[in-house]
Amino acid sequence: MGVSLAENLYDDPYDLALTDPLFLAAAAAAHTGRWSLLDALWWEWHPEEPAPSGSPSPIFRLRALQRRVFAADGDAAGDHDVAQEVRELEAEIAAERAAITETIVAARADLERRTAVRPHLDPALGDPDGTQDGSTADDPGIRPADAEDAAGSSAVRPTRRRLLPALILVAALIAAAVLGGLLGNRLTVTGLGAESPPPSAGATIDPLANPAALFANAQLPKDIPAVAVSAIFEPDSFRYLGSAGWPEDANLAGPSPFYAARAVGNLLCLVAVPEGSGFLSTCAVESAYPAAGLRLYWESADFVADMGPDFFVEEGVGDMIGDVSVIWGRTGEVSTQLTLRSPTVP
Repeated sequence: MGVSLAENLYDDPYDLALTDPLFLAAAAAAHTGRWSLLDALWWEWHPEEPAPSGSPSPIFRLRALQRRVFAADGDAAGDHDVAQEVRELEAEIAAERAAITETIVAARADLERRTAVRPHLDPALGDPDGTQDGSTADDPGIRPADAEDAAGSSAVRPTRRRLLPALILVAALIAAAVLGGLLGNRLTVTGLGAESPPPSAGATIDPLANPAALFANAQLPKDIPAVAVSAIFEPDSFRYLGSAGWPEDANLAGPSPFYAARAVGNLLCLVAVPEGSGFLSTCAVESAYPAAGLRLYWESADFVADMGPDFFVEEGVGDMIGDVSVIWGRTGEVSTQLTLRSPTVP
């Protein structure tokens, strides 16, 4: 049967901030990023969509710049100013996403702490904090009714948050996250490309080496892209890093593969071939490889459809869209993330 995550209603940090003033206050106190807090929380689950405030998505802007610089028909190929803008925006996104991740962890820890020290606010059961009549002496800015609502809703959230990782793990083990019901029509699975399928033998990585170390390995058949790419790439430099989908054969590249490659001008590049047609790429000078690594983002509509008839998914899930991100890190590590969403979600 399909996997249902319907109980995890408050794992979207933006929605949680809007519905829980305690979480919002804790997040505001912990946030050190430059982006607006609510915008940053929104982009955790909606990375390429404009924020409700109207702010455009930085990742959407990054993809547009990457297409200008690195796409086959890009109008800014060789433009060092635009390439520098790409690198600066990549670094900004990496720093801001790290900051908001730390913010969410701190805010949820604060929520857990509040829940632990205040298991109930029912005067009939006694006051666990030594206050009377359900008062909120430790937080005078919150009316008793508000505190009671917040504490009551918080009391059920630990179970919901514990349920989500377990269900995602089950889903991932059952074939790219059998992709049953969706948490708010979204499900995020991290680490797909790095763990299953693994990189090819040609992409063996020494964790202490620089990202270019993998080019010392011989090129294998699956290291060669199946589609035509730009002439700026050195054909014999391609090395398969992984794929967004699962390969049918360990010796073959999986669906939507991504590669490391060298390009003219002493560039190191991350190249992706989404769903077997066309390509995306982003590059950096080897001597100035960004600390955050090289990143690519794209949208896929084929993840569920490609699973075939052997897997059952709930009605309406088969037309889900996948937002894929890939990072080729500074020390050669590769990480991927897939966020699934309904095409009807704005």
